[in-house]
Amino acid sequence: MKKGLLITLPRHDLVTEYLSYYSKEIIEEAEKMGLPSKQLKDKDANKSNFEKFSESDGYKLIVFNGHGTAKSIQGYKNEPLVEEGVNEEILKDKISYARACDAASSLGIKAAANSKRVVL
Repeated sequence: MKKGLLITLPRHDLVTEYLSYYSKEIIEEAEKMGLPSKQLKDKDANKSNFEKFSESDGYKLIVFNGHGTAKSIQGYKNEPLVEEGVNEEILKDKISYARACDAASSLGIKAAANSKRVVL
């Protein structure tokens, strides 16, 4: 697993626009530290791209900005990026920071249970 940042910036409504705007500071800090980053903006914040880049780049840190449910984290136009029972193993052994309502209540617990290390 490589050092790096994968961040979703769906910007399809007021809430996701707000979250994405305040993510600029995260991206700027990563750049200052020389940390490579991949930004999935707007329609590119979809499941196909998320799975492709999280596996190919293998970055250790993932920041999600979007809506969520107890069993999912969503991207552009509320398309699920990660779903419990579908692809939560993609978060295994990664540091995930999700600004997505309710996502930690079930999906977060399931994803953490699959990891070697859990820091709460």
